Amino acid sequence: MSIHFDIRFVVRLAWLVLGLIPTHLFALAPAAPTNLKVVPIGANSFELSWQDNSNNETGWEIRTALPGAVPTRFDRITSANVTFKVVIFGSSFPGATVAFQVAAYNGSTGSEQFGLSPIVNGKALSPASFIAPSALAANIFTDGSVTLTWKDNARTEFGYEVDMKTGGAATANFVTLGTTSPGTVFNITIGGLDQATLYTFRVRAFTGTTTNVFTYTTYSNLVSVTTKPFQKPTNLLAKYSSNSSILLTWKDESATESSYDVEFREVGSTELSGGAIAADSQSVNITDLDLGKLYEFRIRASKGDLKTAFTDFVRLRIEDFFTSSLNPPIFFQTAFSFPVTTTRPEDLTNLTITGLPPGLTFDPITDTISGSASVEGVKIAKLTATFGSGYSIQRDLVLRIIRQPTAPLILQTFPPQTLVARRGVKLSILGKFSDPDTLNAQRVKTTLGDFDIILYPLATPATVQNFLTYLKVKRFNESFFHRSIKDFIIQGGGYSYSSKTTFTKLLKYPAVVNEAGVSNLRGTVAMAKFPDLPNSATSEFFVSTYDNAENLDGQNGGFTVFGRVPNRCMPVVDAINNLPVNNYNVSIAGVSQLLENLPLNTALPPPALNPAQLVKIISVLPVVPLTYQTASLNPAIATATLSGTTVIITGVVKGSTAVTVTATDLDGLTTTQSIPVTVN
Repeated sequence: MSIHFDIRFVVRLAWLVLGLIPTHLFALAPAAPTNLKVVPIGANSFELSWQDNSNNETGWEIRTALPGAVPTRFDRITSANVTFKVVIFGSSFPGATVAFQVAAYNGSTGSEQFGLSPIVNGKALSPASFIAPSALAANIFTDGSVTLTWKDNARTEFGYEVDMKTGGAATANFVTLGTTSPGTVFNITIGGLDQATLYTFRVRAFTGTTTNVFTYTTYSNLVSVTTKPFQKPTNLLAKYSSNSSILLTWKDESATESSYDVEFREVGSTELSGGAIAADSQSVNITDLDLGKLYEFRIRASKGDLKTAFTDFVRLRIEDFFTSSLNPPIFFQTAFSFPVTTTRPEDLTNLTITGLPPGLTFDPITDTISGSASVEGVKIAKLTATFGSGYSIQRDLVLRIIRQPTAPLILQTFPPQTLVARRGVKLSILGKFSDPDTLNAQRVKTTLGDFDIILYPLATPATVQNFLTYLKVKRFNESFFHRSIKDFIIQGGGYSYSSKTTFTKLLKYPAVVNEAGVSNLRGTVAMAKFPDLPNSATSEFFVSTYDNAENLDGQNGGFTVFGRVPNRCMPVVDAINNLPVNNYNVSIAGVSQLLENLPLNTALPPPALNPAQLVKIISVLPVVPLTYQTASLNPAIATATLSGTTVIITGVVKGSTAVTVTATDLDGLTTTQSIPVTVN
């Protein structure tokens, strides 16, 4: 790497060290502006614009000259960061060409340093003329303003004077509102006007002389317009905000209100409550409202003693709600007792539940659902609560019924076998055992060991299908666990790393609907998502290394558990969770991305990230739910071997014994069948 110095910098540094120049002169000159554009707008006026390339200028010089001459200072701008200027000369030169140059400067007077733009020529408009503007028109903009447009007929004007008078009386005097810059297109807004008032406008061009005496054209045509009446707000809406508040929103239709008056009351009452809120507001939260009551709201704009009409009332009730969970955890063929509770139980007159799955009943005396569900999967019941005022609320009770881990079931027994010595028989294991709590399982192979995930396709069908879609295209291969929080979770599915592509974000499919209802216990696998967006899960998933039910079951709509890691595999998950973590910035598609709490397979996390220490997912592949073993209780009489899913029993000598076939599931639970064997 080579280093280059500006020679001016070196010379000034030397002089500074020798103490021969003041330190304030040591600063470098500003960088020169570029892309200077000159647009003629009259016979004596031009618009200049340029690109500011400096960060140390204190101002700008506008330099002009006839072509061929060196431009000299015409005007000075004492502000930094300016990129536009209208230049007006004191006399006209229609058709003449003028040279322009813009300089950025810094330093004190007499010792300035400059960065000069290239010289750019501009040709003044012609022919010279000084004619009154025409086609003056006025349009209503808001209830306190109008817009004026007119045709520019002059070429030598310094600008335009705008006059206005109030009312229709012929004797009313015009007052000058101000002046504009010269130009060819006009669309200016006159604000601060009274509502429902007649105004008349006129415009004339002006120019100056060397003695600063202005010359004016005649006036344009007169134009009159009546401003809008004071505009009341529109589109008032009421939206439920919390258990005791309602959010009001509206459209601000006025430009002149000083405040808004908001009023509300319980429907049926004659007494209104409310207050004033700031001008230009478009929402307010009404708080401390009572559950179960129906309220009505209205609003108007206010300007001192001037008031608009109120909007129509909008109505909304502060609804009661079910205080018990609407998706409680529940297990197949397991005792279930669930009290249904609401706000204001003292005012509850009736509670009904329809659509409960088989095995569950509702007791209207104790308001409790109990029993043992005899089906599994997603079941939705309807809760209806009616209160003393006569209104009702209805909600869905979503039950995601899953099986707890149990030993494999025997579907069909093996028949007794009679053999001849030195002869064998083959028996198929297929159809003899089942593991109904494991309908689909995947093995996650990582650089720190393997662990299985038993999925819940019946309870969370959309989420499981989403996960399998990523597996089908091997999206998680080369990904890594990018987040680990001790005794909480390990998280993956967000990023990948390979020596060819380095760090990349996983390509994501559309978000999947939230399917909360299975509890976030230790060992469960759930979808990660954005805060306050329940339906935002895509590819990222996490394994709970702690019982997170209290924290995660109700947060953000509940986190969707779509599978579990068997207890026998949790040592691998815990090993990842026990690794040291650190925060690292990595580059992904040229953008810096912070990976927080990144686990690394090392004793101590290094200051710089070493990708070789990432805990990577090598593959995620299906795994069979059951494995088998066979044995003979007396191999001297008959032997037993296993070939795939076939048991081969071979007689040795006459006698009786038994052969066992054992099925082991992914939880390590076993079930054994015994086959009586007689050898003749």
